[in-house]
Amino acid sequence: MDFYEIKQRILNLKDIEFNRFQNWFEKIGCNRINKNAKSSKIRQAVLNLSDKDFDLFWDWYEDLCDERWAEEVENDPIARQCLEIGYMIMSKPDPGQFLVDLFSGKSEDAEQK
Repeated sequence: MDFYEIKQRILNLKDIEFNRFQNWFEKIGCNRINKNAKSSKIRQAVLNLSDKDFDLFWDWYEDLCDERWAEEVENDPIARQCLEIGYMIMSKPDPGQFLVDLFSGKSEDAEQK
């Protein structure tokens, strides 16, 4: 299986199969260890890539995971709200102090008065 066929097969994985591949790759595959690879032609093919192709695969795969995560967030209203809250917190001059103040009951309005 060549590099492009591997990419196509990964793109065609169903969500649960993709999650299994993602868990395997994060734990074992990115270290190129031949553990639990026999159960999947895709896993074995990833491990057999040349160093150059493996580096290209890793870059492509990280982009793919980011895209899939963004789609999940887009389709989940709670995840979207959490992301917006995270952005709001991180936009503060001192996010850590903002959280301390928030949890201790202080507010920016009280400080300004």
